[in-house]
Amino acid sequence: MSEVFIPKTLEELMPKIDNKNKRLAAGFTDIIPALRNNKLDHKPVININHVFEIKRIFEHDGRVYIGANVTLNEIIDSKFIKEDFNILAEALKTIGSIQIRNRATLAGNVQNASPSGDGILALTLLEASLILKSSQGEREVLIKDFILGAGKTDLKNNEFIEYVVLNKKYSGYKAYFEKVGLRSAMVIAVASMGVIYKLEENKITDIRIAFGAAAPKVLRINEAEEYLMGKELKENILIEAGKIIGKTVCPIDDLRATAEYRRKVCQNLILRLLEL
Repeated sequence: MSEVFIPKTLEELMPKIDNKNKRLAAGFTDIIPALRNNKLDHKPVININHVFEIKRIFEHDGRVYIGANVTLNEIIDSKFIKEDFNILAEALKTIGSIQIRNRATLAGNVQNASPSGDGILALTLLEASLILKSSQGEREVLIKDFILGAGKTDLKNNEFIEYVVLNKKYSGYKAYFEKVGLRSAMVIAVASMGVIYKLEENKITDIRIAFGAAAPKVLRINEAEEYLMGKELKENILIEAGKIIGKTVCPIDDLRATAEYRRKVCQNLILRLLEL
């Protein structure tokens, strides 16, 4: 049995943070199963679920802040997210069951740094950033720079993710997200794709494409984006973009799928844009 500390305020929390020797969490949706399966060592636990200062979503200076204690379903239902960040809501809807989404947090999804992290994929497309807080102050880092690889992040020993920050740069863009798995619900992705794009006179004027479970971290396909700029969404064009995607992704073999299958899925997913 691990010692558990339950702070009620940030003031109580900050001096206790020690990521090497303690485990900080809010929803515990990944930690508890991992402990039961002996995949994690037992450490003293800091349960931040009662720190209500960070259980809020608000807008300030044109940016939307999502607190570390906000659950996935609260994000999905938020008017701020529905209005400007539909790709994030669509990605989060695919995570677990409604019960899981009532406990799990976006900050926890990010801190896991899984290559198949659905929230991470959407945040990468949106150029989201994180406010990392310590007793010495805070710093802001882009999500793409925070995640270093599978399960690896730039989080320092005395820091925690206080807020996920979204800018409205891509408000009004069309969005598409799809996750391919071994079943239709409560599944870890075999591969996933998110796209946000803007059309003028049926031609792409801006596009961002990212894949999950296709590399050690969520992967932007810059070459395919550059190829599609100024073009129409036609089958022959998307087939060529798919070839670029197939050459760019670097998936692995595991229990859920082979690398070659994942590569083919990624290559074909871009054709979904024809259905929009």
